[in-house]
Amino acid sequence: MTPTAVPVLGDGWAGQEIHSLRLTVVQSYPEFEQKKDEPVRQAARTLLSALGISTAAGQEGFDAELVITLVGRGASSSYSISGESGSRRCFNGSAYAGEMTLSAEGLQSQKVEAAGGYNPPLIGKCNEEPSPKVQWEPSWAQALMDGFVDLWGTPGVLAGLSHEEVQVRVAAAEMLHRCKDLDREAVPHLVKALETKHWRVEQAVLGALSDIGRDAWEAIPTLIERWESFGEDARPDQWGMYNFALIRITMGGGGPASDCRGELDCWKEWWGEGRPAP
Repeated sequence: MTPTAVPVLGDGWAGQEIHSLRLTVVQSYPEFEQKKDEPVRQAARTLLSALGISTAAGQEGFDAELVITLVGRGASSSYSISGESGSRRCFNGSAYAGEMTLSAEGLQSQKVEAAGGYNPPLIGKCNEEPSPKVQWEPSWAQALMDGFVDLWGTPGVLAGLSHEEVQVRVAAAEMLHRCKDLDREAVPHLVKALETKHWRVEQAVLGALSDIGRDAWEAIPTLIERWESFGEDARPDQWGMYNFALIRITMGGGGPASDCRGELDCWKEWWGEGRPAP
């Protein structure tokens, strides 16, 4: 499962390779007159590059056009404020809603929704009105990946897993559940994503490797190494997820699941004996 320049959707788009496109990104923030644009265009260009698609600078010489339109707003949630009884609604989050339109001459344009939102779990100051001074990155990263997974499917998600922005990687990992065709070819991308050392990414990636099962055999040494890197301070849910992934991958292939019972040293000893893929 490798990144590809072929989009997923659309009558007549099957087999239509895209090697270059004109990229247009339009952001608006109705609540904030002076709000600067977020680096959505830069992030989109990096994702497209990972898919083998260059972004043309001129008006001609491109295979297709991608227009990304996003509207950003403040988002509110109820929080319990220290020293106060009850809760208060605070605008400490952000949200985006918009769409992506992919078009090419002679083909029906493809339009998909793009949305994302984020509210911090804890707050200091409560913003009683929408504020531009909140975290926007988790929201636009979600919106960007939301559109990319609909246009490019699993390859779009795998491109996001290697993105330089951690929030794009997080958003991509959370889209993995929408990928029903993950197989052996996706394993190197998933294993590399574990390097981010972000727990939300790890959870999603470990779940995907568990679902792939025995075809993810090559991930075993990395899983053992990552588990070992936690040391004695590892939380039960951390090593538990790694243990579960190892069990699912080795199930039916001679794995020591019933013997190791979640003990890292046992898995290390078993793997150290030399275990070719079944």
